[in-house]
Amino acid sequence: MTRILLIDDDRAILASIATTLTETYEVERAMTVEQGRALFHDHRPDLVVLEVALGGDNGWSLLEDLVGLGARVIVLSRYRASETID
Repeated sequence: MTRILLIDDDRAILASIATTLTETYEVERAMTVEQGRALFHDHRPDLVVLEVALGGDNGWSLLEDLVGLGARVIVLSRYRASETID
């Protein structure tokens, strides 16, 4: 079965996406960069869905790490087009 790792600090968004995906895929959830990194190493998912605006954590740094490890990543963001990202 295909494994997907969801990483988002919003419980409602995690629950919503997981509810949709769990009928077809094996889904793991993380709410922090540290949890996401640990679950990635433990489960080696086929796909990661990552919210890069993770509270005080650095989702961009995690994205860079995951891509460096060969992960396929879909990026979510709460940034609006008018906001700048450093």
